[in-house]
Amino acid sequence: MAFLQQTDPVAGQPVTVTLPYLDQNGTLQMGQIKVAPGKDAVLPDNILTSDEIQNYVLGNLGSGDTDQKAVGVHWNGYADTPMMVVGSLPDQKYSSLLGTNQNGLYLTNFGNIIPEMPAQSRMMLQTFTATGVQDGNTITFPQAFTSDDVKVFITPKTPSATGSWSPPICGCNNINRYGFGLTRFFTDGTPKTSVGDISILAIGKIGA
Repeated sequence: MAFLQQTDPVAGQPVTVTLPYLDQNGTLQMGQIKVAPGKDAVLPDNILTSDEIQNYVLGNLGSGDTDQKAVGVHWNGYADTPMMVVGSLPDQKYSSLLGTNQNGLYLTNFGNIIPEMPAQSRMMLQTFTATGVQDGNTITFPQAFTSDDVKVFITPKTPSATGSWSPPICGCNNINRYGFGLTRFFTDGTPKTSVGDISILAIGKIGA
C-alpha cells in the first residue's frame, strides 16, 4: 500500500487524500481528508522541458535528418580564431566561428580579419570592371551609395591602341552617390577616345 494516496485531480474540484495514522491505541488506521481545489494548472509560455534541454545540450535542437552534430568548440591557436568541429570523431570537419581573435579584431566566417573603417555610419566597398569605356564616359556604380562623399580608385586594364603596354592615366570628376565622370589620357599619343577596360574600387556610406 502506498503511504499516501489521492484521487485524480480535476480542475475546480476538491481532491480526496487517503493517508495512514495511528489512533490512541497505536492501531494503524486509514483516514481521508479533502484538499480544497486550487487554480487550474497553466504552464508558462517560456517553459523549457527536459527533452528540449537535452536536444539543446546535444546540439540536436532544430536539426534535420541530414544535419550533422557539432563535436566540440576550441580555440585554433595557429590561426588565432575560435573554431567549431562538426561531423563525427572519425570524420571531422572544421568551421571558423564569427567573433574576434585574441587581439579583438573581427573575423569573418572563414576566419579572415575584417578591416576597420572609422566612420559615423556604415561603409560599403564596391569593386567592379567597366568595359569598353573612354574619356568623358559616365561610370555608374552597381549600387548607389547614400552620400555623395565617395572615394574612387581606378586601375586601367587595357593597353593603348598602338599595341604597346602604355596604360592611360585615369581620373574622375563629378563624383556623386550614383557614379562619376571618367577621364583618360595616354602618354604615348593614343587618342583619348580609344576605348578600354578599367577596374574600379569605390568606398562610400551606406545608411544614415
